[in-house]
Amino acid sequence: MMPLFQKNGEIILIIPDLHHRWEEAEFWIARFAVRQVVFLGDYFDDFHDSVEDAGVMAAWVRGAVEAHPDWVFLVGNHDLPYLYPMDERLMGPGFHLSKREEIGGVIKGLDRSRFRLHHWIDNDILLSHAGLHPGWLRQPTRSAAEELLAESEECLLKGLWHPLLSWGRDRGAISSAPRVGGITWMDWANLKPLPFCHQIVGHTVGLHPRHKTFHGIVNLCIDLENPSGVATISHISGKEGAGRVAQVWRRSRDEIFVTLEVDLPILKI
Repeated sequence: MMPLFQKNGEIILIIPDLHHRWEEAEFWIARFAVRQVVFLGDYFDDFHDSVEDAGVMAAWVRGAVEAHPDWVFLVGNHDLPYLYPMDERLMGPGFHLSKREEIGGVIKGLDRSRFRLHHWIDNDILLSHAGLHPGWLRQPTRSAAEELLAESEECLLKGLWHPLLSWGRDRGAISSAPRVGGITWMDWANLKPLPFCHQIVGHTVGLHPRHKTFHGIVNLCIDLENPSGVATISHISGKEGAGRVAQVWRRSRDEIFVTLEVDLPILKI
C-alpha cells in the first residue's frame, strides 16, 4: 500500500520504543534521510538486558543528542528513573540500580533540557510516550493541556515529581494509584480523544499499529513487536487541498513497506 499523492513538504520520522535497539533507529534514519526525527522514549530496559547493554544505549543516546540539535527526544516510563533524581515513584519493571549507575556515568553533564514529555507538530498533533488522557485536564481545552504540560515539563527539568508521571492501575500499579496512568504510563486501551488534537504514541506494544478515529480526531499507536516499525508524517497536496498523512512502516529484513496509512485532518483550534 503506497500513497497516491505528491509529497510537497518535509517528512517527519517518528521512532517509538527502542529498548536498547539503537541499530533499528540507525536503519530507519538512514532509509528516510530526514532532518527531523522524533523519538517517543523508552530507550532503556529490555528483558534479560545487562549493565553493558544499558551503557551502550546511553552512549548512543548521548551521541545522538549532541550531534543533532533538531531531533526531539521524548522520555518514556523506562527512562525516567535513569535520567532524573532517584524517586521510587519513577521506578518500574526492568529498573536496576546498577543500570542507573552505568547510564548516569555515560550521560553525566548531558543537557537534560533536551529530554521532553511532549512535542507538537503543526499545533494540532500531540506526540508523547503514552498519551494524554482528558481526565488529567481541569477542562477539555487546549489551554488547559498547555498549562498541565508546561507545569509537568518544568517539574521534570528541575528533577521534581509531578502527578502526570504517575503509574496507573491500568498498567498494574497499586490500588491507591490513579486508575489511568499519566503521559508516560497510560495503556493504549484507555487513550481517549482530546477535542483539539490528534495524538501519536508508543508504549503499548502490539503486533500491528492501532488507531482510533472520533469525529475526525485520530489517535495512533506505533509501538510494534519485531519486526520493528516507525511512522512518518508527510505534508501533502492533492485535489482537495493541503493535508497531512501518517504512514506506519515496517521492515522485513532490508525491505520496508507501509502497513497503515491514516489521514490527519487539519484541525481548527
